[in-house]
Formats: sequence, C-alpha cells, structure tokens
Amino acid sequence: MPNALHPRSVAYVSRSGGMSNELNNIISRCTNGVYEGVAIGGDRYPGTTFTDHILRYHDDPNVKMIVVLGEVGGIEEYKICDALKSGRLFKPIVAWCIGTCAKLFTSEVQFGHAGACANAERETADAKNQVLYRPITVCNGTLSYSMVIKGWSWFLAS
Repeated sequence: MPNALHPRSVAYVSRSGGMSNELNNIISRCTNGVYEGVAIGGDRYPGTTFTDHILRYHDDPNVKMIVVLGEVGGIEEYKICDALKSGRLFKPIVAWCIGTCAKLFTSEVQFGHAGACANAERETADAKNQVLYRPITVCNGTLSYSMVIKGWSWFLAS
C-alpha cells in the first residue's frame, strides 16, 4: 500500500470484513492512509455498532476523516444521521450503503450477510443512501467512492 509507512488519519467502519480490504486499498491510494479500520460484521445483531466506532473516532484527534460502508438491512445508519443532527459529530464523514441492486432479486435469494435483508423500505440501501445524503457526503455509487474520499483529502492537511 502506498502510504503504509506514513502518518495516517482516516478511520473507517464497515459492515463487511471482505469489503474492508477494498476500503484499505481505496483509502490508502486516495489519502494519507488508514489510521484504523473496523469491520463490525454483517450479522443482524453485531457486538458493536457504526455509532460506537464513529463516536470513538470522532473523539480521537489523530482521526481527521471518517469513512462508513453500510449495507442493505437494519437501521444503524440512521443513528449516524441522528448523531450528526444533534451536533455531536462534525468531522468529515463519507458514507455509502452497498446493496442497491438487492431490489432486483426475489426475497428467496440470500443477498450478502445474514443481516443483509431489507424487511421494510427504510432498510433498503437506496433509502439509507438518500437519508445519509442530506447531512453528510454520500457517494452515488461504488465507482465514485474513491473520488469522494480523495476529494475530502484536502482536509487531512489541516
């Protein structure tokens, strides 16, 4: 990884451990590198939450930008919006919920992790991306994820 031996200031939290490999790659190529990354897992009831880690990252002065990779299923991403609206968070956050294509499959098809099942419209990746778009930087697709992260990298120098 290009920035593996330099000071790093981007922290991420992801649903998927496998996708964390790609986040490490994207963040290392587009910024000064990964300070810390956590995959909370795709189970319906994880041991920790996005918000647990985001609040911890927010309070760490070494973290300058936070990246979130959610997915279809569950409602944890809405709690991130609540923390932003309350004024608790103000560091740059880049987010994307994967699974926007899940609507193309029948309900009998397992899509991703055990928790990657939208039981209501608000649990779909599209609905969560729409809500996240308002208070934070949300990408409009996985291809733009690296461009948005790179676009915020100016903030890392401040």
